[in-house]
Amino acid sequence: MIIINSNLNLSEKINLIDTNTVACIGFFDGIHKLHKKIMNKTKTISKKQNIKWVLITFSSKVDQFLKGIDLSVYNSDIKYKLIESLYNPDFLIEVNIDYKTISTSKEDFCKYLKTILNVKYIVVGQDFKFGKNRLGDVKYLIKYFGRKNIISFKRNKKYSTSYIRYLLINGKIKKINKIIGYNFPIIIKYLNNKFIIKSTKLVFKDGFYILKIKNLEYLVNFKNNEIFFKQTDLKSVFFDIILRCFYIVLIYPRIITLYKHYAYRHRGI
Repeated sequence: MIIINSNLNLSEKINLIDTNTVACIGFFDGIHKLHKKIMNKTKTISKKQNIKWVLITFSSKVDQFLKGIDLSVYNSDIKYKLIESLYNPDFLIEVNIDYKTISTSKEDFCKYLKTILNVKYIVVGQDFKFGKNRLGDVKYLIKYFGRKNIISFKRNKKYSTSYIRYLLINGKIKKINKIIGYNFPIIIKYLNNKFIIKSTKLVFKDGFYILKIKNLEYLVNFKNNEIFFKQTDLKSVFFDIILRCFYIVLIYPRIITLYKHYAYRHRGI
C-alpha cells in the first residue's frame, strides 16, 4: 500500500497512477462492518476489471476541523496499519483538510478524481457528501461518472462510528468487537515513565481490562488513558513495548505479520 498526501490540487502529479482505477471514499473511522463491505466491494471490482484500487480518506472530519476538536476512534497511525493489514489497497490517498481543500467545489473534486487519480468506478456510503458546503452527493457522482460506475451502500445504524465512540467511552469493548468484526486495537507508548494510550484522544472508561500483548494476557487498570500493570508483569511488558518496538499495535488477531493484541472490559473484578 502506497500512501500519498494530497491537497486536491488539479496540477498535482501522481505518476504511480497511470491507468483506470476504482476508488472508495470516506473517513473510515472505526473501520466497522459497513466499511468492510465498501472496501471489499472496491477490491472485488479491482480484481474483476484488473485495475488498481484506491482508498481516499481525509486527515480529519470537516466538522471536527472547523470546531478544533478530534473525536476520532483511531488516529491515522493505527487506522492506516489496519487498512493495510485487512484490505491492502494499492494506494491510500489522504486528503489534507484545511480551509483551502474544504472550499473545493464538487465539480473540481470530481475532476480531481477523474484526471489526477484516473478514477472510473466509485464505491461510497449512500450519505456521502463532498465539495464546498457539502453540495456534492451520490446523485452528483452518478451524473458525473455514470450510473453503472457508482456503487453506494445504505447506512446501517448498528454500524456507525458515533455508536462505537459512545461504547468506547463507556468501556463496552466487547460490543465494539461485534460491530467492527475484530478485536479492538490500541497503540501504547511509554512516555514520562507512564504507559499511555496514544491511538485516540477519546478517553476510555476507567476500570479493569484484559489486554493481550502478543500471546500473553494482562489484567490492567485504565485511568484517564494511562495503563497500570501489575508489578509482576512490568518486566515483560516493558521489554515488549520499549525494547522491541517502542509502541505496540493491538490488532486483528488473525493477522500474523503484526503483533496480535486486543482489549476488553474485565467483569470479574
